[in-house]
Amino acid sequence: MPARNIKSIYKALKPLGLDKKFINELLLPDWWTEEVLHTEIGYIQTLSIISKNLGVNLKDLLKDDIKINLRDSHTIKFKTSRNIQLEKNTFWIQSLSSRIIEILDISYNCSEKKFKFINDINELRDFLIEKYKIINLENILNYLWNTGIPVIYISEFPKELYKMDGMVINTEKMPIITISKNRKHDAWLLFVILHELGHYIKNHLNADNNIVFDDDLLFNVNDKEEEEANEVALYLITGYKKPNLIQQRIDSAFRLVSLCRSLSTELNSDPGTIALNYAFHFNNYAIAEQTLNILEPNNNAISKIKNNMIEYLDLNLLSDENREYLINISDLSTLK
Repeated sequence: MPARNIKSIYKALKPLGLDKKFINELLLPDWWTEEVLHTEIGYIQTLSIISKNLGVNLKDLLKDDIKINLRDSHTIKFKTSRNIQLEKNTFWIQSLSSRIIEILDISYNCSEKKFKFINDINELRDFLIEKYKIINLENILNYLWNTGIPVIYISEFPKELYKMDGMVINTEKMPIITISKNRKHDAWLLFVILHELGHYIKNHLNADNNIVFDDDLLFNVNDKEEEEANEVALYLITGYKKPNLIQQRIDSAFRLVSLCRSLSTELNSDPGTIALNYAFHFNNYAIAEQTLNILEPNNNAISKIKNNMIEYLDLNLLSDENREYLINISDLSTLK
């Protein structure tokens, strides 16, 4: 029997930013091959897996006139400084969000909280310093997971779509922070995570706008809500909403390292974030990267987020399909 025609599925999903390669490698399980399509049962099973992992109705994929309809719908606030249209991202972000909500609802017990979430940023910073002494990526991850706010890393994104720095999803049970920024140094991801937390603290999410998608935090400075989220992040890190911590130009990464370490002790902050603050004000990200490489020569910030996912999520509660989806989309290869 010839292979069933799956080309119509690829064709229907292509305008939504999902190409054949992404579907086959990320949405279908490792055991799947095109030989599965040679039987009626195998063809239907293939479409069933795609519909499950996209959150669409199977019956819509089985029709001759395919129309892709998501089972759940979210309103998204796209935040970008560039003159681009992000509407094409809508389908994938809604699909991804629905699947992440579903998987965390099964695998993460947000009711088992060690800490109470503190909404006031002054009180929150005081608590963090008293609890952890220093505000860095590891400590913020520990606080958020133990207060009922998971932080998920999404490594895989359809290549035709704009990849996010971060996103925060508001659900009935909890907010969920997702990160996709690919940086090895803690300071970058610490800022993104706290920026997304800032959206939640400042009530930028509600019943009508329950997802905030941040495309480019570094240069998106002409949006009131982005400014407010930045202020929350910067205050939690430094104690200042608009810090300008080093006011003279520095021509040496080693000198900047020394200043960052000194201010880090004074501010109870990750020294790398001070280097980024310097880079922002003097538009010199090259010296900041050199500084970060000296401060954290062998660092892998993404692995810290993934390790927390492994620690706090009970993946044994997930079905094989849900577990493989999460492993694929977050590149949790250590679980295989």
